[in-house]
Amino acid sequence: MKNKVIYLNFFIITIALLIGGMFFFSSPQVSYASIKDSNIVYNLVEKTIDIQENKVCNITEKITVTYKSPGINVGLSRNISKVNRITRIVDGKEYAETYINELELISVTMDGQKEYNFLEEDNDYYYINTGADGDFKVGQHVYEIQYSYDMGEDFISSFDDFTFDIMDYDFASPVEKFSATITLPKTFYSDENELENMLSFRTNDMEEIGGEALNLQVVDNAISVSYENLPSQVGFTIQLILPDGYFDTTYIPNALYFVVIAITILAVIGLIIILVLHKFHKKPIITPEFYPPKDCSTIDVANIYRGKIRSKDLSALIIEWVSKKLISMEVLDKNNIVLTKLKDFPNLPETKGQFLISKLEEKQLFNAMFVNGENFVMTKNNNSNNTDVNKAVGNLFKRPESVNKKITILRYVACALAVLPILMYLIWKTVLMIEYFYLFFVLLFPVIAMLVLTYVSMPIGFKTVWCAFFGGLPLIILVWAGYFLPYDICYLNIITAVVMIAGIYLSKYIKLFTKEELNLRGKVLGFKNFLKLVEVERLEMLIEEDHEYYYKVLPYCYVFNLTDKLEEKFKALNLEMPDYCQGYSATKLGGIVTSAVVHTYAVRSKAGSGRGFGGGGGRSGSSGGGGGGGGSHGR
Repeated sequence: MKNKVIYLNFFIITIALLIGGMFFFSSPQVSYASIKDSNIVYNLVEKTIDIQENKVCNITEKITVTYKSPGINVGLSRNISKVNRITRIVDGKEYAETYINELELISVTMDGQKEYNFLEEDNDYYYINTGADGDFKVGQHVYEIQYSYDMGEDFISSFDDFTFDIMDYDFASPVEKFSATITLPKTFYSDENELENMLSFRTNDMEEIGGEALNLQVVDNAISVSYENLPSQVGFTIQLILPDGYFDTTYIPNALYFVVIAITILAVIGLIIILVLHKFHKKPIITPEFYPPKDCSTIDVANIYRGKIRSKDLSALIIEWVSKKLISMEVLDKNNIVLTKLKDFPNLPETKGQFLISKLEEKQLFNAMFVNGENFVMTKNNNSNNTDVNKAVGNLFKRPESVNKKITILRYVACALAVLPILMYLIWKTVLMIEYFYLFFVLLFPVIAMLVLTYVSMPIGFKTVWCAFFGGLPLIILVWAGYFLPYDICYLNIITAVVMIAGIYLSKYIKLFTKEELNLRGKVLGFKNFLKLVEVERLEMLIEEDHEYYYKVLPYCYVFNLTDKLEEKFKALNLEMPDYCQGYSATKLGGIVTSAVVHTYAVRSKAGSGRGFGGGGGRSGSSGGGGGGGGSHGR
């Protein structure tokens, strides 16, 4: 009950952190008609767009407005998309790409006179603000705004295009009349039929609208449209599909992007080197062995074989004690086993060496289990408060201190390498987009979640769900944010996220061996190969020499995952199963003991771990999916 309360509180804190983070970092757009917007009448909006071959547009806007009452407005605030999620619809197929566009403000006049102005920008929009505080407007005025607008590079190889919001979707008040004239740098069609297939218009929700409704006129390289009595937050998008190569818009990534790619590659190489570091030692000479190395228990063999201990190896140790008649075992069910002490653990020789240390730890566990009597029941939560048993199990799973220290350092390095690529990706994104610093905070959540998933001991079901909430959702935010970043041609948002997840998780599999273990690896691998490949006839000869051969090697079969293969071969010899199997197959018995071990000793994560460780184009309104979208509001 206590654990359930702890886990429930854990969940509540997690959800509170996530919700608080969303509120803290979100900036909801509140749509309402302010008094400054309702005081403005847009009489006329005229645009002239002169497109250069590099797809830089020189734009002049004449906006005629009437301020109805004095003392309310000082001017206009004209917002133009910095980030555009441009959608082309060609032959029923949608082509969508995101672009970051550059705007250079040239001049702002009112009634032919220079008007006070300043330019602001955030992640999504440029804001051209006109008028000074105290300069109260009333009556009709004509604003002329000139700026250049770089449409960016082309990311679609099959065609070029000009897809642009010629009338913005976020004007706060109705527009009595608008007109636009677009001039292209060179000829783009040969006859009327070709023009009809190239040119189209869309309005809100990408609904197609005919050129007749827009009073379309095309003369040479100039396209003109006009419309009257346009409601607020209604706009129009032009789509002109052109032959590939019409514009000179070759994309070349900036230097920092190549740095991110290089660091990602180097980080992956570094992770691979660390993970296979144990293979750089001198290759052992594998010798045929019929028995494990002298004085090596199943725990020792497991460390020599794979460089870590699993819960299955601890169950193999229990079965080894049974085979040596140190204890007897009665299986009640898959989670409940009674162990009865038959004799004391043998005295150990007074010699130094690594394997003597492991024997001491094995003896400590044996004595701790039977300190209160001759029986020890392996059952769920039986050992949760037995600190001596818990300590003994922890010592048994712990690698030698010299190796453990190196493994801990390597795991820190591996985790750092795993996080470095996505960290550099966010730096590149921040430099490119500005004001994305909050993403560095968001990154903490998936990193912490992966460390918990990899190294923290708790029920796997709860741990998985918790990590999915705590780290999974923020990671989706990071990857999704990259979806709207146009210049990520290698999908580094996904690649760096995968490197982070894989690198942190695989860091727990880092292996290192002591000199003694390396010296014995040839014998252990030879013993394993013998058990794997041995002929039935050879086993029969060994049993004739040693009648208890099967019982002696069976615990090691669990370590090597060879129990089922050896069992089949021994069955061919009509050899009786050990009494302690109680009618179960050797494979089934191993599964039952392992289940009891996991429930009793809580070794889920101790095993092998050692110690340690949106797019643009009028997004405020209902977009037609073009570039340059935005709107106008009172100021």
